Amino acid sequence: MANPIRNLVFVSIFIICVNSDPGTSKADPVPTENYPYHEILDADENYHLFWKFTDTNITFETHVRTKGYVGFGFSSNGKMYPGDVVVGWVKDGVTHFKDLHTVGHRPPIVDASQDWFLLHGEENDFGTVLKMVRKFDTCDTDDIKIKNDTIRGIYSYSPSDPVDMDSLPYHGPIHRGSKSLMLLTKTRTPTLPSDVVTKDFLNDNFEPVVEKGHESLVHHIVLYKCPLLKDKIIGHEYVCYNDFVPCGNVYLAWATGGKAFYYPDDVGMPIGEPGDNDVFVLETHYNNPALRKDYVDSSGMRIVMTPTLRHHDAGMLAVSMWAHPLQIIPPGMKDFRSNTFCTSDCLRKGLDKMKSGVKMFAVLQHAHLLGRGIRTRLYRNGTELEPIAYDEHYDFDYQEYRYLNRMRTLQSGDSIVVECRYDSTGRVNKTVGGFSTQDEMCVSFILYYPRMNVDMCANIPAFDNIVANFTQATAALGKLEFKNYNVVEAYLEKLNTTHYLSFCRESGPPIKVIELEK
Repeated sequence: MANPIRNLVFVSIFIICVNSDPGTSKADPVPTENYPYHEILDADENYHLFWKFTDTNITFETHVRTKGYVGFGFSSNGKMYPGDVVVGWVKDGVTHFKDLHTVGHRPPIVDASQDWFLLHGEENDFGTVLKMVRKFDTCDTDDIKIKNDTIRGIYSYSPSDPVDMDSLPYHGPIHRGSKSLMLLTKTRTPTLPSDVVTKDFLNDNFEPVVEKGHESLVHHIVLYKCPLLKDKIIGHEYVCYNDFVPCGNVYLAWATGGKAFYYPDDVGMPIGEPGDNDVFVLETHYNNPALRKDYVDSSGMRIVMTPTLRHHDAGMLAVSMWAHPLQIIPPGMKDFRSNTFCTSDCLRKGLDKMKSGVKMFAVLQHAHLLGRGIRTRLYRNGTELEPIAYDEHYDFDYQEYRYLNRMRTLQSGDSIVVECRYDSTGRVNKTVGGFSTQDEMCVSFILYYPRMNVDMCANIPAFDNIVANFTQATAALGKLEFKNYNVVEAYLEKLNTTHYLSFCRESGPPIKVIELEK
């Protein structure tokens, strides 16, 4: 059943149709070899990027519907400058290609050190093909280092060939763009076994089914597995956190930009176990700042099931800042950080029964519009180990489960800290924790096996150094004027010295363990 989205106002939408180069084909591109990775960079499907990588180098192959020049590269902000780019074209069978960088609204500059190397160039029925290779780290200040986190890819193309590199014709506002990519994150697209059963549930998941045209509306979807709920709620719709509060036991989660996710071959998320009378509750968060009234949404999720049990049952551990107004980000802060954690005492409730610990294999890190970086950190015996996951260039519009490049062990005595970095320089008022896109969150969803009985840790600053009562702290900080520099300084000092309310949730009943943690 479709869900009407109420209290909205009408906004006109204009669609601009863009034609590709008339000398090219509408057929799909055919790469020169089989690549494990492929992304379409533009909405009109004129720009295709294929790639592969080794331990030190990465090979790209672009297929673009044009018989003019092609540009590709990276920038730190997703804009056309400052950027690390290459430009190439094919004329009279000869490929012209250079490594350049951009510094402003003017043609790119040829790098003194040429660190992108052309492997192949051609024109074919599809358009122009460029195949190139470079190192992850070229040690060139004009190049951007490629790391295992989000990178902003930038692209451009023109219907015309230039005379030379110094006289590139302007590509215009239409034949350019950017797209966030995770170039070094390994993905899995296995062949499904013959015993799988695919069912489309309007409100179940593990692949998003977002209604066409609603891509910007559907912000994220969480599937909860809730005990102690009455069957009479099944089939009904509720306003989240108003009419109904879900149990908090996250079973699966998806956020904007994410694609289908595949578990390792010997791992599966159990569903419908013997004696399991839990109820699944699907929570859909919509981003509708214009308050449009005409939306009727039927987005949901698709789950693929098999009757053949896998060797390991997967589990999900959510390490989260509690979505609460006591998470406060002052305005005008270039690099503000919030930390949330899962203590060793909490994790022992599940891990003490696991002699070999558990294996972590994928992570989804989540924040909202102010988020600029997220790091999921692992501590053992008081020593910080290599991060479980990090993304120093977090993009709100590109949130996806990241397979870890190698399995990581979580064992009894370990603790986890999730650090979220925010930039609030564009805000004039404080930002608080909450579920609205304009609020903020800080959470890391960790997929692992075998399943333990701890599934969530959540924290919030108690500000017991201001008032003893948690409710009073919410009221007291809500009255502060965060546009005042002295108020912000005093707040930061209190934030650095407060205890935290720490919630540790074992599978089953609602959260019941509440402790003050330093």
